Amino acid sequence: MAKTTRHIACVLAVMLLVAPAAVEAADVGGTLTVAYATLFDENMNPLLGPAPSKVFYDVMYEYLVYNDPLTLKAEPGLAERWSMSDDGKRWVFFLRKGVTFTDGTELTAEDVKFSLELLVRKESRWPFRSTFLRTEPKVLDRHTIAFDAREGSLADLDQSFAYFLGLPIVSKAHYDKVGDKGYDERPIGSGPYKLKAKRAGDAVTFEARADWRQHWRVGAEWARHGAFKEIIFRKIPEVATRVAVLRTGGADIAELTPEVMREVERAKFQIVRSPDSYVPLVTFHGIWLPSKPGYDASLPWLKKDVRQALSLALNRKEIGDKFYFGAAAPTAGPHWFHPGTLGWNPAWKPDAYDPARAKKLLADAGYPNGFTIPVRLFTMPGTTELPALGEAVAGYWEKIGVRADLIRTEWVVHRPDLVKRAFKGATIYRGFPQVEPVTVWRLAYHSKGDFGEREDPFVDSVLDTLAATVNAKEREALAKKLGDFLVTDFATLPMVSASYLYGTNPKTVKAWQPTRGKYPDRFEWVVPAR
Repeated sequence: MAKTTRHIACVLAVMLLVAPAAVEAADVGGTLTVAYATLFDENMNPLLGPAPSKVFYDVMYEYLVYNDPLTLKAEPGLAERWSMSDDGKRWVFFLRKGVTFTDGTELTAEDVKFSLELLVRKESRWPFRSTFLRTEPKVLDRHTIAFDAREGSLADLDQSFAYFLGLPIVSKAHYDKVGDKGYDERPIGSGPYKLKAKRAGDAVTFEARADWRQHWRVGAEWARHGAFKEIIFRKIPEVATRVAVLRTGGADIAELTPEVMREVERAKFQIVRSPDSYVPLVTFHGIWLPSKPGYDASLPWLKKDVRQALSLALNRKEIGDKFYFGAAAPTAGPHWFHPGTLGWNPAWKPDAYDPARAKKLLADAGYPNGFTIPVRLFTMPGTTELPALGEAVAGYWEKIGVRADLIRTEWVVHRPDLVKRAFKGATIYRGFPQVEPVTVWRLAYHSKGDFGEREDPFVDSVLDTLAATVNAKEREALAKKLGDFLVTDFATLPMVSASYLYGTNPKTVKAWQPTRGKYPDRFEWVVPAR
């Protein structure tokens, strides 16, 4: 009996020693510092901020629908469930009850309606503005909202509202009090973090909300595995400096480019890859409907043979092997078409490297001595190598007599020119996979879309029909028809399939899984190493 008593006492003593440590390990504390090449214009108000700002404010705002980080399948978010009418003209979303903004007020259908109406305002810079304009939100009750089609159908609306690019929900009551500028300065969302501080051109800091244990999305997970109390996003343009800051402990996660990957691995830091996340490519601008103001029929790249020549001049294998250090492979398909997603055709193959044929195509098209094309270069989240890749592209084109006038700029400067159809030339851009990409196809290709990458009556017709088509087989057939047209038209020039690359400090970061293809994200799910 005495022996048994002593055994029980020992067990209780061990439990008393272990229990506090377990609780402490699952607490919220410490700071996660993320080093980025750019923070863009650092807007906190979705009305004012371009989509890339989502890299940091997604820890603050939440969405009706989320995406599985690997499959991209739509999953419940602020909406517990949703349904589409048989004709695709109405969607109804049923909201979770009890979700609160960081000021303690409940998120309701009125906030969702207001958030959509905010992003369709004339001054909105949101990429899905044209899609949202096709919907009419109607509050059915405090936690139920319907979206009716103003024209056609809305077969892809769930993905349009999803976390991937979608509809961040803001507080109507707070917005009504503070206005556009005030919401940018003092934003609130329903996410697990809230804005703490912002130093223009340097850093943006968020802190965990005090009631995180009750948070519908992260509370239980944070209680089990812990989380960081603060997240700081730092702007460090030079990749060498980002690596140095990672190595000296000034950052826990750093955005990398392929040439430094081996150095980071040798220093015993972890490399986080988001496999086949994006496709660097050339996009053309100026291939618009002749009725558009600014249309210029003399632009060489309006001719399909010229675009084909520019494609044949690119040595995709060399780009994958040397520029991406073997971490990328040649690929095919137009912008926003990816294997395993709607409209993909496995028969598409990467264009061969054939500079001799490229020169002949140029000569036959009337440009035996080449021409000059403006090429804008800028960075995007996770793809800071794009300007350097643009220099490589210019080198390939120079070999066939085409001179690239390289113009370094920022996305926040470039995007308004796309909307106004004010830029004629090319860009080095990237596309990434989406389960239902019809919305971004409209954004990129439709004559009423924002980007104007390839305007054509046939493209408009297919996209309008797709938007009104609910049947899955019919949608797939239409999507392939669109893709085949864009591929044979050389509307965009895909180069390689690449992966986002990040270095993480294993002493501070135990686990992190960003979403495949999306802007770097899911920082609220980073598991501390403590």
